[in-house]
Amino acid sequence: MEKNLRENHTTRPAKKEDLNALLAMLTDLVRHEGLEDRFQMTNERLETELFGEHADWHGLVATDLQDAPVGFCLYSRININRSFNNSPLLQMDHLYVKPEWRKSGIGQSLLLHLAQVAKEQGVGRINAWCMKGNEQGQNFYRKIKAEKRDFVDIYSLQINNFLEISL
Repeated sequence: MEKNLRENHTTRPAKKEDLNALLAMLTDLVRHEGLEDRFQMTNERLETELFGEHADWHGLVATDLQDAPVGFCLYSRININRSFNNSPLLQMDHLYVKPEWRKSGIGQSLLLHLAQVAKEQGVGRINAWCMKGNEQGQNFYRKIKAEKRDFVDIYSLQINNFLEISL
């Protein structure tokens, strides 16, 4: 599915040919968020996560008129908190637009495309991760009227560490 939502860009599903550009933009996002020391993505891993036999990560890419990637979102389809929700969700892990393309509607185009994917799959909600220190991201989500959840804290359990202390 391709969407030409603005005159200066198009959104489409990510392709293998986009991997180098995706990794470069993902690296820029990680730098922006100050998380370089935690970054573990490689080109090979990104290819496996998006296009491998057991891939459960999906991507949408915004491109300029020459089909060069200028933004992306990466997401997974999951069922979480089934007791409180009537449908699965799309968990958007990353949304990024190159600085020179910001404020041109690309973030909204990517989210609109993602919402259409969700609707086609019978998914009723999208959750987005945004680091607390990412002011631009926080402002973007407020602008599009996304609801910030204050009733849940997320705890990450690293399996190897847990097994070590539990044995």
